[in-house]
Amino acid sequence: MKEETIILKRRKMMFEEGLKYLKNKGKDQVTDESDQVTDELIELYLKDYDRGKPKQINGKDGLFYKMIEHARNRQRISNAVDYKPMKKLDINYDSNIDYEFCYLNETLFNFDPKKVLNKYRYYNSELQLFNNIKIGISELSKENPNNQKLKDLKNRKALNKENPNLWISFSKSIISIAEFLSRFNNIDEFNKFIKGFDIDDKKRIYLALMLGNEIHGYGFALACDFLKENCNEKYVKPDTHIIKLFTNRDIVEKLDLKIIQETIDKAKETKDSHKDSQTNSDKNNEKNNKIKSYSTEDQIEIFRAVIDYSESIDKLPYEVDKLFWLIGSGKFYRIPDIQEEEVNIKTNIEDFIEKFSEKLTQEKL
Repeated sequence: MKEETIILKRRKMMFEEGLKYLKNKGKDQVTDESDQVTDELIELYLKDYDRGKPKQINGKDGLFYKMIEHARNRQRISNAVDYKPMKKLDINYDSNIDYEFCYLNETLFNFDPKKVLNKYRYYNSELQLFNNIKIGISELSKENPNNQKLKDLKNRKALNKENPNLWISFSKSIISIAEFLSRFNNIDEFNKFIKGFDIDDKKRIYLALMLGNEIHGYGFALACDFLKENCNEKYVKPDTHIIKLFTNRDIVEKLDLKIIQETIDKAKETKDSHKDSQTNSDKNNEKNNKIKSYSTEDQIEIFRAVIDYSESIDKLPYEVDKLFWLIGSGKFYRIPDIQEEEVNIKTNIEDFIEKFSEKLTQEKL
């Protein structure tokens, strides 16, 4: 068998084994029949790229709101600003506050970026916005005295400490998003702008870099995540799960992935440093300081490798990203009217890598 044929077989096998791994983990852990991880459910998540595309800029289902969601996804920010809404079956359920950023609605003028920018367009406006958000949370909590989750948000330490840096950074992100979106009069103008970059990988990468620089706190990876989930299924997010899989030395070599040696070595050093910090807590801070972070150039390299892999097995980059994200996180998130309750299963991308490597050995591939 030709080497090229063998490599393609290995590549296809990794995707197929990923599907099996996810289904088997779900079968072992989920007992409720309505929440079973079936082939159909997995396929639903892998094809979820059209549902999230916003149809307008303003409002809680609009583009402004979606971009704020991704600004929240930065490390540590979500722990500070997250509000988990009540479910429909909860006693004190209220449809007016059943979405994550209900506490921003009045402060952000029903999520209208032009009105937000008009009010918060000056130097240090993020401080003013933060103070108004804090007031809004307090007032909303008073209006809903039976909502414990709003009370918890109002009393959260990150909101009330002397230097609420995470909230101020989040407020700065909101203003920068408003500034970016204010150049578009409607969603059609925005879509036309995005389509102008949907020519090749080089142009798509340029768009992600531009967004990552323009939106405070985004960076390349979060910009890719936003574009993947809301604009174009040809993007992938080089997150921790994708990075672990696509920089594993055995996987890179056997699947002939386009990853350079330096990036593979960096992945190994990061893993070894993490192990050391886990086994010796006294050296935790010292070891963490030695861990090399992945630069934007590294992330672009991994992005290109995943795109190349996806095209070779005739899958959309979104499908590849979503499959290995599900394997890494185990989170089958809520899809309104389809998957009402979030289902979490215990999975691990490193466990999958080990099992897949064993499978290649068994198959003598």
